[in-house]
Amino acid sequence: MAIVCRICATPITTPPHNVTEMMYGSGEVFQYYRCQGCDCLQIGEIPDNIDKFYPTDYYSLSQDFAKKKSDGLAKKFKNLKIRSTVLGDSFLAKTLHLLAKSEPHASLTGTGLGLDSHILDVGCGAGGRFFALKECGFNNVAGLEPNIPHELSYDNGFKVYKSQITNFKSNHLFDLITFFSSFEHIANPLETLQGVKMLLALGGRCLIKIPVFPSLAWEMYKENWVQLDAPRHLFLYSIKSLEILVKKAGFAIQRVEYDSSAFQYWGSEQYKQNITLKSERSYGINKERSIFSKADIKRYKKLAKKSNAEKTGDQATILLKVV
Repeated sequence: MAIVCRICATPITTPPHNVTEMMYGSGEVFQYYRCQGCDCLQIGEIPDNIDKFYPTDYYSLSQDFAKKKSDGLAKKFKNLKIRSTVLGDSFLAKTLHLLAKSEPHASLTGTGLGLDSHILDVGCGAGGRFFALKECGFNNVAGLEPNIPHELSYDNGFKVYKSQITNFKSNHLFDLITFFSSFEHIANPLETLQGVKMLLALGGRCLIKIPVFPSLAWEMYKENWVQLDAPRHLFLYSIKSLEILVKKAGFAIQRVEYDSSAFQYWGSEQYKQNITLKSERSYGINKERSIFSKADIKRYKKLAKKSNAEKTGDQATILLKVV
């Protein structure tokens, strides 16, 4: 099968990598091709039945976060931690980080947001990340997700709209549009970024958190690299391929931060040993029944930190500006 890179249009002549679906363990095999021109690794053929690989228990579609209750003090502490992290109150954020786990909203630090900024999270699933922003005082946040049965409205006023960004209609423009682990799932990335640009206010930016290729984890595990996530991840972007793509859409890369975690190593090691991500033996499901010791995980965390510092981690957050 003749393959042309969907990012830079280079004919791909290298042999495919045969990658097995391992989140659920269906055993189906998909071919991925590495472009010699831009170094993007991409699926050869997008399955016609791609929806079947996003079952109702797919993690981002769960609404359990809205059911969790916490007492007044715990909730205030959590909200203060998120607010200080996003708004960039460095002294307070650092102090709070000493008392609690690393805040997942840290990717938003330094994006110039305020409590009244208009923010849209694309491919947000049921909306857990931005639901938390709404809870802690960010007034104008919303989510966008095509793979939900209907629009979601939560008690705190947060909404997730059922739509693709290319046909989303909004009565206001956005200061920041984000893709947290969703951009790699998108089949039409150029049209998507063009849609983003149309929805940004003057000075608005786009933030993308994605797995990046190549990486140390890829070199170690190849087809067992957990971030391949066949066939859900359609593109595993290199920074070079992302630069080409965003330039076509009228953007430039403003900032790249490598922020991969130990998951790249323990997840890939599980796949190498034929343990699916949803298995009862998976470290993500049952730590006590997993194949890893505490020393193993500590070693993987240390390696992830080193990989990020050397820009060989398998995940990065990229901030885009309009040019």
